Amino acid sequence: MKPSTTRPVALVAAVLASILSSACTVDATLALTCKAAAAIDVRVNLQMCESLMVPKDKDAWGMARNAADEGAINAAVAANAINKTLLAGSASVARESLLMNAALGMCLRRFEQATLSFSNASKEIGQRRNQLGGRNKLDGALAQVQECKDAFAMRGLPQPQPLAQNTTDAIQMAIIANAIICTVDAAVASNCKAALSATVDSTCKAAAASDPRVNLQLCVSQLGVSISGRTANAWSLAKAACDEGVYKVILAGSDATTLLEDKSTVPSNKPVLETCAAVYDKAGMAFTQAGEQIELRNLAAATSRMDEVLAKAQEKQCDGAALRALVPTPPQKLLQNAADSVQMAIIAKAIINLIK
Repeated sequence: MKPSTTRPVALVAAVLASILSSACTVDATLALTCKAAAAIDVRVNLQMCESLMVPKDKDAWGMARNAADEGAINAAVAANAINKTLLAGSASVARESLLMNAALGMCLRRFEQATLSFSNASKEIGQRRNQLGGRNKLDGALAQVQECKDAFAMRGLPQPQPLAQNTTDAIQMAIIANAIICTVDAAVASNCKAALSATVDSTCKAAAASDPRVNLQLCVSQLGVSISGRTANAWSLAKAACDEGVYKVILAGSDATTLLEDKSTVPSNKPVLETCAAVYDKAGMAFTQAGEQIELRNLAAATSRMDEVLAKAQEKQCDGAALRALVPTPPQKLLQNAADSVQMAIIAKAIINLIK
């Protein structure tokens, strides 16, 4: 795919012009609106909502539009950065470089689409009457940005920075804008909360009730981001847990490899890091296979793959114990990604068991 040289830049300029020209009436404070949005949708990052939604004197409609505009900026900036990277090219034909370029190409298309989705959502919200239209377009933006994240996971690659942060921020802006729209009136808020609780929230609670190892907060926050609350069901959430597991073990493996290549790493740590890097690699394959089996509705095979992830992580203590023994200090980022990957296996298995 030949990257565009002008579209992302033009999109950024268009979004900025839209923000500068927008005017909203004063009605609700930012803090109260963000708290109301977080009460409706547990995926809302309250701190991000309060810090990014400015100015503070806009009403709910204006703040929702502002969030959509922020999402458009994040998406357009990401597209522009990817475009520059692809235009710069690379003389390398190494497999990883080819995979990276393929993932970046997919992300470029998805972020350009997401920029338009966010911008169209902003226009719908600006009319202050088409709540469903704005929310549908925000759902579209969320799905498009998520596909960029998936493009790296399916190729066994971690998202590079700052793309990873742009992705996280754009996802949050879609969630925040959608939730703020839901605060406009009580009836809409009730419907929004019911839609979410009937899927992500209730499924995670049921999974936690069936398996006390399930981290309820992580289940809701991670799976809620991975899939729209209005289209989720147990099957899609189990698949989302596997997809998130793939991404977490990729990050853990990347962390372990980085430490192995770091000359300052204590030599006695390297055997553990080498072992765990291999464990994470196999876990990624198991998560991928489990996701495929879920799509085929083969629950027994999917459960077997999750058991494999848990057994291997626990056998080699790569779920925490071995990593905490590293000197001089345990690598916190690696510990977190390893722990999260194990949680995704636990969550996926618990949700699969709900289907049986």
